[in-house]
Amino acid sequence: MRVVDVDQVHELDRRAIQEFGMPGSSLMENAGAAVAQHICERYGSPAGKNIVVCCGGGNNGGDGWVAARWLHTMGANVTVCSPFLHERLRGDVLAFADVYIQMGLRHRLGLAPLDWESELQQAEIIIDALLGTGLQGAPRFDVQAAITAINRSNARVVCADVPSGVCTNTGGVATEAVRATSTVTFAAPKLAHFLPPGSDYVGDLSISHIGFDWNRMEIDTHCRLTGIRTNGALRFWPATAAPLLKSRRQQTNKGSYGHLFILAGSRGMAGAAAMAARAAQRSGVGLVTVLTPRSCQQALASKLDEQMTVGLPETEEGVVSIDALPIILKHVERASAIALGPGLTRDARPIVEALLDRLYCPLVLDADALNCLAELDPTVLIKQGRNSILTPHPAEAARLLRCTTSDVQADRMGTIRTLAHKYQSTVLLKGAYTLVSNPAGEVTINGTGNAGMATGGAGDVLTGITGALVSRCAALTAPQEQWVCKPEDVVSLAALVHGLSGDIAAAAVGQTSLVAGDIIAHLHAAYNQLEATC
Repeated sequence: MRVVDVDQVHELDRRAIQEFGMPGSSLMENAGAAVAQHICERYGSPAGKNIVVCCGGGNNGGDGWVAARWLHTMGANVTVCSPFLHERLRGDVLAFADVYIQMGLRHRLGLAPLDWESELQQAEIIIDALLGTGLQGAPRFDVQAAITAINRSNARVVCADVPSGVCTNTGGVATEAVRATSTVTFAAPKLAHFLPPGSDYVGDLSISHIGFDWNRMEIDTHCRLTGIRTNGALRFWPATAAPLLKSRRQQTNKGSYGHLFILAGSRGMAGAAAMAARAAQRSGVGLVTVLTPRSCQQALASKLDEQMTVGLPETEEGVVSIDALPIILKHVERASAIALGPGLTRDARPIVEALLDRLYCPLVLDADALNCLAELDPTVLIKQGRNSILTPHPAEAARLLRCTTSDVQADRMGTIRTLAHKYQSTVLLKGAYTLVSNPAGEVTINGTGNAGMATGGAGDVLTGITGALVSRCAALTAPQEQWVCKPEDVVSLAALVHGLSGDIAAAAVGQTSLVAGDIIAHLHAAYNQLEATC
């Protein structure tokens, strides 16, 4: 599913109206009806409930006037409040406002800033239809007063399209934005729904196509969504990586599904390597071998059953030493992919640098491999025919770009595109709504996952899943040919699986008690759900 910015929203509307003959008034009518229907589905019958609809002067306000009329017909006690006077309304917005007013229904126009809190005091549900996608800069003073009053109320808040005060393109919040219980968006999700800090204001997101097939219009958004929880149900779009989800053929063996090597661990850090290895095996790779310092091998082997381990020469501090290079190179001759990083420590830079210079198979770099990479020339990753995948969290991304974590979080979309271009690699930027980008700047947003996954080891699990899927894809591909799936699609599938498994685990044990091992334990359920969609 594509994700759009404000210019693409306008282009979709324009083409629907001018090229397909869909009346703009019909789109507005359907949008308002969708908001009313969402309230019925989410909060039960509106009959007898006190509902206040806060309407702006633009098209988002028109959606609100329509929703108010529909809710009245369903038995709700509805009041429309607006900071705008009647003479400020135009076009379809004015027409729908007049229908509502001529029905004799309660409304207050030109509401003064000091009057908003008293008007909202008795509301059980508030609909925010003040700004939608139309925000340019900070909200004007009278609209800001309405936003503040909405946030101070005890009512459930339903936003139409985008919470007022949130910038549609960046997710930025200049002053204050409406904090929604849920948001109903139209035609397609918007960038603001997934970019901080705006994503924190959205609540539960629902998507309504408002009576038109938007897929009939080819608009290259360079941004897509792979999965999201909407209306209480998970929806997925993993079709681009379907070859990795289809049932296995009968006449195959473990070699058919790849051999992943994982360079990980150091003295006292065996857990990171173990979680990556177990997650990889649960993700369908045929063989997993973990390369680790000798002092770490025994502890690691005691945690693993199905995976192999190889002990490597180490420094006095228990870190893989440069003397391990020939041993590693000999072993990985059989590798379909290699994952580097979990638990290595930054002292592993000599071996990481040497391997990046000598390896040609697909690489997944995470954790300390990324911290080492940040100190090297980016061109070390650019090798003919090699696919490299970087999986940084925001702090690691900041090191790679020599900026701050705050800079990364303030512009996650720009950050990931810059990283993918700089390193000519597929990049996965971790966090709420994980992003994946290819070097051309085409971004995929993952909508699965939850706050319980903010726990030690969850990133190591993602490394294992990503390494396994990359290894399987490479094993399916004949030498010197293009992968059966694009690298960015494989990595997007890894993010989708990781988040979905975390969601299933959270439903079983709760977010507070969720640990990385729970994500691994529920991987089978995640793959079963996804395979059923293919």
